[in-house]
Amino acid sequence: MKKILICMMVLAMLFSMTAFAATRDEALSAAQALITAEDPDAQLVESDEDDGYYEFEFASDTARYDVLVDRDGNVVKAEIEYRNISRTTEATLDEAAAIDAALTFLRSGEAQYALLERDDGRYEWNVFVTAGEDVGIVGVQAETGEIRSFEAYYGLAPQILTADEAVAALIDAQGDLTVVDLDIDFDDDDDRTPRYDGKAEVDGRTYEFEMNAATGDVYEWERD
Repeated sequence: MKKILICMMVLAMLFSMTAFAATRDEALSAAQALITAEDPDAQLVESDEDDGYYEFEFASDTARYDVLVDRDGNVVKAEIEYRNISRTTEATLDEAAAIDAALTFLRSGEAQYALLERDDGRYEWNVFVTAGEDVGIVGVQAETGEIRSFEAYYGLAPQILTADEAVAALIDAQGDLTVVDLDIDFDDDDDRTPRYDGKAEVDGRTYEFEMNAATGDVYEWERD
């Protein structure tokens, strides 16, 4: 029994050593380098370790930043939410103008899909873009064209379907529908499978869905 316990302790020690090849300070340096280049005034306000990732939150007078760093010290996701730019009840910006605003903000990349989202009577364009191996989602204020938010997923583009391909796969699986909400996320288990999730409307009914972002397989389709 004592031998079994010792073996379990050794395995636990080995796992703790290999689970995070990068230290917290190394991960923080990677996150800070990214954020400082965007906003030198941003300061670290919170940090955490969860599901094999380091999570850091920074803030300044102009924006809030969330950065996800993997166990090897690589930044895999960064999210920016700009302050004092809210959704609008007017959706006067058309798709072409929203895409133009998103690409002007990024200065490079290619728009793959644009979705006008409505939440509690307020509108926002979400423009999905790729730039090399990176994927981004730019939140564009639907009246003024100001940038409300930006999500960047580094190195993800070769691994997943583009947003328009994912929507096409969802339609193939579930029939005629209208996507009203779409996002990218990661599973919390060890394989960290990227997924598209969101909501779609069919004949006036709303369904929540999740799908494998690499294959387009739909593994959740439930009435909201």
